[in-house]
Amino acid sequence: MSDIYDVSLDVLIKGDEKMLEHLEESTNIVKSNKKLLFAIIANVLTAIAMIGLSVIVPSNEYVLAGVFCVMVIAASFLMNQIVKRI
Repeated sequence: MSDIYDVSLDVLIKGDEKMLEHLEESTNIVKSNKKLLFAIIANVLTAIAMIGLSVIVPSNEYVLAGVFCVMVIAASFLMNQIVKRI
C-alpha cells in the first residue's frame, strides 16, 4: 500500500499528524486542569484588586475602569475554559 499510494509507512500506521495532535491536546487533562486553575486564580486576584482599589483610590475612575476591563478578560478566559471542559 505504501508503494501504491506513495505514502510512508509512518503515515499509514500512525495516521494523520494533525489529527493525532488534536486528539492529544483534547485529551490532555492535566494541561486543561492547569488552565482552569489559572483562570480561577486570575479571577479571584482581579476581584480582590477591584475591591482593594475601590477602597484605596475611590476617586480615580480610570484605574477602576482598567481593573474592571482586566476582570472582564479574566472572566472570559475562565468561561472559555469551563466551556471547553463540557
